[in-house]
Amino acid sequence: MHILLTGGGSGGHVFPLIAIARELKKRADDEGTKLHLHYMGPPDQWRDTLELEGIHVHTVHSAKWRRYPSAENITQLWKLPFGIFEAAWKLFWIMPSAIFSKGGYGSLPAIWVSRLYRIPVMIHESDAIPGIANRFAAKFAKRIFVSFEHAIDFFPKSRTTLVGNPVRPQLAQSDANSAKSLLRLDGKKPILYITGSSLGAQKINEIVVNTLPHLLERYEIIHQCGRAHVDELSDLVRKEYRAELLHDYHLYGFLNESEQSAAYAASDLIIARGSASTIFEIAQAGKPSIVIPLSSAAANHQFENASAYAKHGAAVVLDEQNLTPNLFLEAIANLMESEERRLTMREAAIQFAKPDAAKNIADELFEFALRQ
Repeated sequence: MHILLTGGGSGGHVFPLIAIARELKKRADDEGTKLHLHYMGPPDQWRDTLELEGIHVHTVHSAKWRRYPSAENITQLWKLPFGIFEAAWKLFWIMPSAIFSKGGYGSLPAIWVSRLYRIPVMIHESDAIPGIANRFAAKFAKRIFVSFEHAIDFFPKSRTTLVGNPVRPQLAQSDANSAKSLLRLDGKKPILYITGSSLGAQKINEIVVNTLPHLLERYEIIHQCGRAHVDELSDLVRKEYRAELLHDYHLYGFLNESEQSAAYAASDLIIARGSASTIFEIAQAGKPSIVIPLSSAAANHQFENASAYAKHGAAVVLDEQNLTPNLFLEAIANLMESEERRLTMREAAIQFAKPDAAKNIADELFEFALRQ
């Protein structure tokens, strides 16, 4: 049995696919079924990550459409028809029983060609406001899974199910003591985990650097700043601040799975962007959080994600455009000075989490592929 996974552009698409792929392989082993997993999407840094999971990677060109005036919308137009041609050729030889899409611009070539070959499609929408690719795919998808209740309103209700966002269970398997050892944390102060996800977040990086002396007076910090920013940021803080001050500042460009699991386990408070993947990972870890949505996100979907999460009492949302160093420090202090409030937020996060999302999707996808 062949199943093709598609989606892409960011880790927010790829890591949920990996969570589902692991569950599909478990199910295939239990059933004694020979399973071949494939991924089709844009050429990017995730190829090695996917191949380590035993997933065959087939890259195709994809056009990223920006929802703001940009010359790149014109220069990239050729990529979509070329990517569709590539997908048609490669899918002809794979001919999977089913295609599962996480959306994103990287999914469009495979989804487009699925109609030509009459390959059935199932999709998952991570965000509270669906993206363009999934709105297109939903017109003919056999099944639509969503992370947030609000997203149901955008799809045919008879084919749509609320499941949450697929999260790798391995991210919640560290304990605080082993986590501190892995990340070489001192552990004498409360620990903040500040992350801009896999790509980093320039605004968050800037405000951390500007407030670093104040933060390090009280807290130990794990800061994931993004691969593209780590060298520049490392040089900047070393020039700006004394080495003694930076003893409790742990800067990473990217955290692998073990390190990320450790960061979740060790932290007392998490500060992050509003992507669906990040929110559901925080919820699975059961940690209080401050969410700073990306203000330029398409259809303001990060703000909608964060608002939906905050309504459950699990997070505080800060507006990126109005964020100042004083407001940033005050929001952290207000939470860190109230153990009772953090406990309430922890309980709300656990109630919001849907740790079986990947398994539930994988089970339905597996059964669906078997019937084809």
